[in-house]
Formats: sequence, C-alpha cells, structure tokens
Amino acid sequence: MRTNLIKKHFINNQGTLDTFVKGIGDTETTLEIAKSKGYDLALGVKVTVDEKKLRETSPEIIEQARDAVRKLPADVFLIYDPENRGSGVSVRQIFFNHTFVQPPGLVVNADYDQNILDTQASLERAIDFCHRTEREGSLLGIASRDVPVTLATHERNSDLRIIHELFHSLTIGSCKLRAGTPPGAVTPAYREIGESTTGFSVLNLAHPQYPALSYAMATACQQTDMSGFATDYFLSITASLLGTITTGYTNAKENAFYVKRDQDEEFRGVTSMIARQTAALAKTDIAGTLRATLDNPRAAERIKEFYAAEDVELVRKLMRESF
Repeated sequence: MRTNLIKKHFINNQGTLDTFVKGIGDTETTLEIAKSKGYDLALGVKVTVDEKKLRETSPEIIEQARDAVRKLPADVFLIYDPENRGSGVSVRQIFFNHTFVQPPGLVVNADYDQNILDTQASLERAIDFCHRTEREGSLLGIASRDVPVTLATHERNSDLRIIHELFHSLTIGSCKLRAGTPPGAVTPAYREIGESTTGFSVLNLAHPQYPALSYAMATACQQTDMSGFATDYFLSITASLLGTITTGYTNAKENAFYVKRDQDEEFRGVTSMIARQTAALAKTDIAGTLRATLDNPRAAERIKEFYAAEDVELVRKLMRESF
C-alpha cells in the first residue's frame, strides 16, 4: 500500500519562512533515502502562506515563500494555500483529499518543523510505523513524540494546553493510546496517559470505516466552526470510536516558537483557545462522549498526578462551561 507522506507548514513571518527554506534540503534528502530503500512513498508538502497578513507587515516574504516553493523537488506533491483558513482546514486538505482516495493508501499528516525524516534511521522508523498501522488494520495511527513536549512559550501555559489534550486522551482511553516504552525522555503524562494529538498521524484510507469517518467530519463542519484544532481533536476521538488505533514513537524535535509572547497575553490566548475549541466539539456528535469524561472526577484526578490541581480544575472548568 502506498504511503502519501505530507509535511504541513505555516508561513506568517521571517522565522517560519527560514524554517521552510532550510527544510527543502531535508526534503530532498528524504526523497533520496526513500528511493534508495525502494519505499513505496509519495512525498508532499502542504504549505499555507498568510498572504493577507504579510501584505500589511512584510510583503517581501510572500515572494520569498513562492520562490522557496519553486525550489522543491519536482516529484514532491504540493498543496499551496495563500490564505490562513485555520489549522483544521489544513488537516482536512491532507486527510480528506480526493487525490489519495484511488487507489486507497495511507496518508500521513506530519508537521514540517517537528519531525525528523532526513536520516535513514528516522525515515525507517516512520515508514515502519506506517506499515504497522496497515498490518494492524487500524483506522488511525498516532505516533507520539520521542522528546518532551512544550506547547507554549511559558511553562504554565504549556501545562494548560497539555492538560486540555489529556482530557481528550482520557476520552479515548489510555489502553488505546499508550505507546509503550519510550526510546528516551518524554513528557511523563503523555507516556502514562497517552498522546492523542501529535505532529505525526497516519490515516488508513483503505479501512472500511474511512467513509464513515469522512462523513462524520463533513457533518461536524456543517454543525460548527472546525477551522481550528477542533478538527484534530474530533478526528482522534471519532477514529477511536470507529476503529482501532496504532501507537508508537517517531523521531521528533521540540516545538519551535517564532514569537516570544507576554505570559499574561499568552495565558489569555491559551484559555480562549481551550474554550473555543471545546465549544466547537460540544456541537458535534462526540459531545456526549467528551462531556462524560469531563464530568467524571476520576479523569481529573488522573491528570492531577502530573499537574497542579489548580490548573487541572481550571481547564476542566473552561471545558465544561463551553457546553
């Protein structure tokens, strides 16, 4: 079965552009390794350039980004979006793209700046994970990061985001999500509870429940605004209800943050995001499943084994009040 590995990236400033330009060489190396090993791999890039914002702040970056895209190898599949429609739209442009439906294969959504795929060992590890997803007959493969995870520039704000995701993990169930013994130091809560939203996930389009997942996503988009991270959260939870999930680890880098934010400003952004994305999920078919986790005090107690009780209760309150 062919693996369609699409690396996703967002360009909205000089730092994100520099990362994209540097990654072109890595992409070329990945292709060379894949060809030398005989992998049935189609490599692609999904790049979003926030042209509306950049025209007002740094218009020169737009043309630089276009020049960089032209330097991608000719046999790299390209999805180019000149508008910031939201991270959820990017995910759907990859996973529910008709290009990959016939013949049905595996589609990988990989964060451009988080995944290491330009060494033989790292690419073999990623391809092996994809093959296991196929062999195990899973609808979705969720590869955990083999490094500690940071989701915001300030520690407490990062913890709040991780706590938020852990409520989703507990909704799916740790028995389904735990990835086994990690190859190195990882975030303890993700190791023990499971990581439900990562920078590397594999969707099996040949799975008999893929049409049902596609229909559920389309329905959710009609019910509410799924342009943000709600798409990622909905996808993982719904896939776990429709089929099995393959777990494991891939080689990853720690998140890069291109803009340093004030702690209070970032806190307001994080708490607002948690409320807004939960409010979106509350209008979908998984609302009852997620609400049951939030209403179960044992879920919160489990997360408190890793994070401050005050922060866990804050996130739980934000999520419950969003229904």
